[in-house]
Amino acid sequence: MKWLLNHNKKMYLNEYGQPQDVLKIISEFGIVPEDIFTGNNYGTIHNHTEMLKKINNLLNIDSTEQKQISDSILTKTTKILEEYLGQIPSSFKYKNKKYTPQRFMQKVLDIDSDDYIEFTSYSHKRFNSLVDFEKPENWTCSKYLNFQIYGIVMAMNIALVNGYSMVWTGDINQPGYLSDNYFDNALAVLTWNDKKALNIMSMQEYRQKNFHEKTAVQYHSLHIVGFGFNQYFDEVYYIAKDSSGEKGKSGGYIYLSEDYIKLNTHSIMFHKDILKLTHYKDFINGY
Repeated sequence: MKWLLNHNKKMYLNEYGQPQDVLKIISEFGIVPEDIFTGNNYGTIHNHTEMLKKINNLLNIDSTEQKQISDSILTKTTKILEEYLGQIPSSFKYKNKKYTPQRFMQKVLDIDSDDYIEFTSYSHKRFNSLVDFEKPENWTCSKYLNFQIYGIVMAMNIALVNGYSMVWTGDINQPGYLSDNYFDNALAVLTWNDKKALNIMSMQEYRQKNFHEKTAVQYHSLHIVGFGFNQYFDEVYYIAKDSSGEKGKSGGYIYLSEDYIKLNTHSIMFHKDILKLTHYKDFINGY
């Protein structure tokens, strides 16, 4: 979640962010197994709507036109969070060993947030370079590696062939995304209008047009775990795991066509090893 200022310069909180936010948070604060802290103190299904409404009502009453959050607001917000999510344990036992959240992250998960990087693809920024990611969801102001979309898809293929998965973030609010029977026919494909537009301009140009016209919005992140082909072996589909659980005939997995990925990707988070497996390391200083 992040603090924002709306058009009236009032503070508010929402759930949107980028995949690297999770890594940044666990690097600083650690992580706890779900069976010890579920983050759900109010029911069986995660639903933050009511919680966010309470917090934002509080902010509308107590906040002024300032960017700093007062101690009073933080204290009241923490109480609401604990009411809905529960109190984070300062220490816990896991397999008969005692851990703090920080020590559990370091010793058990052994995750280094610096091992992950994010790619994006927009032509108003210089390709083959580190750029600012001009989306409000990038509240940490992280830098992204900017490559042409065809190169990013190539990196995806190389990563998957070598056993690496990745986090895809993009627009799932398009007509071609799961248009019928959610998770029973779990396909994300381009619409006829998109295909018609691509007869006139390139995929990179069409992406840029959507960016400037703000018709492509960030909506969700998915975990891409593999790829396959249609029955004619003439179209590639990427297999993505959603966070909605094992739903429908697809078991909660979604099949995104290669063209859907090319048009609607906002960013992809890779392990840094992808730079060793591709020629991209030659372009980027510091990696």
